Amino acid sequence: MYNGQDNFANKYTITEGDFVEGDEVNLEFTGSIKNVGEVETSLEFKSAVDKNGINVHKYYNIEVTPGLLTVTQRPLNILTQTVSFQYNGRAHKYTDSAVYEEDPNTPLVDGESIFYSPAELTNVDWKYIKDLTSVRIQNGTETTTNNYKIEFPGDNYIEI
Repeated sequence: MYNGQDNFANKYTITEGDFVEGDEVNLEFTGSIKNVGEVETSLEFKSAVDKNGINVHKYYNIEVTPGLLTVTQRPLNILTQTVSFQYNGRAHKYTDSAVYEEDPNTPLVDGESIFYSPAELTNVDWKYIKDLTSVRIQNGTETTTNNYKIEFPGDNYIEI
């Protein structure tokens, strides 16, 4: 799940054979990912030294099957409430009488900020707030909105 950090592969599975007990083996992972998506990762066998300090690298036959490192969207629930306005021919925004609130159970990553383009109605009508609101999330100048699965729980609406 998206955490705002670079994520690196750090686990492997031996499917056949094993390292000799006492050998010091140096393995290096390749591949990292920060934003939602996936990247191929691999493992490079750098060196192997036995307990006497002798290089035993050549005695190992390592075959590596690349893996995938995946980052999924972080859930973000935006809490709203239904609001009503009296018709006066002017546009009414959701933020005129209510606020958007991030659910504390699905917080933003530290250091990120959220910006709303609020729900707005002018004529007598009603619309779900989630259908009229756009959300932008940023970490400094980097837009990170796509790293979140944004939901507006409930069927709250704006009406005139």
